[in-house]
This record gives sequence, C-alpha cells and structure tokens, in this order.
Amino acid sequence: MKLRNKIALELGILGLLTVILLLAFPRRAPVVDFGLAAFALSLIGGTANYTKEVVWASVPTKPPGDRQRRCWSLTLLFTGAGALLFLAVGAAVGFRKSGWAGVSARILNPGILSSGPNAGSSSALAAGS
Repeated sequence: MKLRNKIALELGILGLLTVILLLAFPRRAPVVDFGLAAFALSLIGGTANYTKEVVWASVPTKPPGDRQRRCWSLTLLFTGAGALLFLAVGAAVGFRKSGWAGVSARILNPGILSSGPNAGSSSALAAGS
C-alpha cells in the first residue's frame, strides 16, 4: 500500500471514529475529552520516529522553484478576496438598511479601516482611552 493511501486511510478512520463518538456520546464529562486528548497525544508521540523517518523522508529537502514567493502571493490573493467579499457583504447590508449613507458608515468605519498590522494595539489603545 502506498504511503499516501495509508495516510488517507488512517485519516478517514479517525474522522469516522470521531463522528461516531460525537453522535454516540453528545454530552461527555470534560475529563473524558481530556483523557482522549492525552491518549491521542501519547499515540502521536509513539509514532514520531516513524513519521520523521518514513513520511517526512519522502519529501524533497529543497522545494522546486520559488515556492516562498508563490506562497505569499497565494496567501495575499485569498486573504484579499476574503476581505473584499466581507466588504461587499457589509456594503450590501448597509445599502439595504439605509442607502449609500449606510454603505459609507459600514465601509469607512474606523474599526474596519484600522484592521491593518497594528489592529490589536490600536484597538487596545482605543479601548483604554
């Protein structure tokens, strides 16, 4: 059995068992969840050498081409598309509620405009003032 098929089979079994557990026991004590998580972590720790020596050994050490540039461009593309989608939904809701004034109130909101790299610090400063 190929390594990819073996990993897919293991993940499929884990997903199926998770669904069965959640359907069979919808209400569980937190100690049960903690125990299952500890057991899962012990299994992961037990198979760490196999994962390192077999799974990751099949991955080439040097990626072909300029993958970092491609990664950044795809990340920016998908993040920008998501942000534009949220802005479009906000504009549609604002227009439906109160016309173009609602659109400008939602899109030009200081909370929206300050959602750049320092959004957390500017929000904390605004809340503290």
